[in-house]
Amino acid sequence: MCRYVATHLFAAIRAWVRARITGSGVHSDDIADAVQLRRRYRKSVSTLPDVQRTVFSLHRVDDLSIAEIAARLDLSTPEVEQHLAAALLAIATAVDAPR
Repeated sequence: MCRYVATHLFAAIRAWVRARITGSGVHSDDIADAVQLRRRYRKSVSTLPDVQRTVFSLHRVDDLSIAEIAARLDLSTPEVEQHLAAALLAIATAVDAPR
């Protein structure tokens, strides 16, 4: 999961837990925003070209280095960097798009 999305999801979860512990209400808008953010993130990842999605997943989910991804996919390091940058830009653009 993209760190940006994860940060917002974890913030919403923390707010929900805090509200449950203190007995105060959770704003349904916060939960809806977190759900919508997660939906946009998943959709943006699923629409990436195969190579970009693979590079993104290997780097962000499997925590492989650029060099490890390059070796695994038989790509040059600059190619992996370009695919990763393109994937991150596409995801950030989709996640931050106006609703």
